[in-house]
Amino acid sequence: MRPQLLQSTVKQLLWGSECWVCTPPSLPLLLKYIDVRDDLSIQVHPDDALARRRHDKSGKTEMWYVMDADPGASLLAGFVQPITPEEYDRRVTDDTLHEVLQRYPVASGDVFYLPAGTPHSIGSGIRIAEIQQPSDVTYRISDFGRLDADGRPRELHTELAREAMNFAACGAKVTYTSQSDKEVVLVRSPYFTTSLYDLTRPMTLTPQGICAVMIVHGEGAVGDLPVKMGDAVLVSEATEISGNLRFLSVRISPYPALH
Repeated sequence: MRPQLLQSTVKQLLWGSECWVCTPPSLPLLLKYIDVRDDLSIQVHPDDALARRRHDKSGKTEMWYVMDADPGASLLAGFVQPITPEEYDRRVTDDTLHEVLQRYPVASGDVFYLPAGTPHSIGSGIRIAEIQQPSDVTYRISDFGRLDADGRPRELHTELAREAMNFAACGAKVTYTSQSDKEVVLVRSPYFTTSLYDLTRPMTLTPQGICAVMIVHGEGAVGDLPVKMGDAVLVSEATEISGNLRFLSVRISPYPALH
């Protein structure tokens, strides 16, 4: 099978010789490249149980791989130390929740894992690859006093966020050692397993089931398909990958039944 480039909106995916017609909510993962030009709001996502009860949707566990960052760029992820729901209430009232969130200066190659319930905000000047459950359920806690196009504050969801919050969520940054031409597992979650490959010579990727390949640096080829940074490719069988490039392989775990 010739590898398929993933588009921003995927209605039909061809895997092997068969075809599944998928509609969102049956897509098992959502892959994004995000170029942050202004600090994003402080937000949190619910887990599966809460999201299904409230919205009949999946929760949102996610991870970030920092592709590039401006000097001095940073993000917020998790708490410096656990807090209580009562402290959360006080800090929501006086808009100081950011003071107890962990701020991480970032650089290319940094990785963060955010299980559902982890508060976070991506700062300006950061380009990331994001892997997440296919959910758009977001509870905004603070928007740093910004106004919308009509001059009004955007809606906040502080009460909804309170029930979704893991008040003990700390230590979101993932530590790893990069190795040339070898698989380095970054995140192994109930929903996906993401590995990093830093290529200096051609290799054959043999996925177990379906694997998405996200190009995060350089350029090369997946099979006979030319790729560059910012491309994502779906493969389902042994495929040669070549070039001077760095990529993430994202495996669905557990392998879902698609209809």
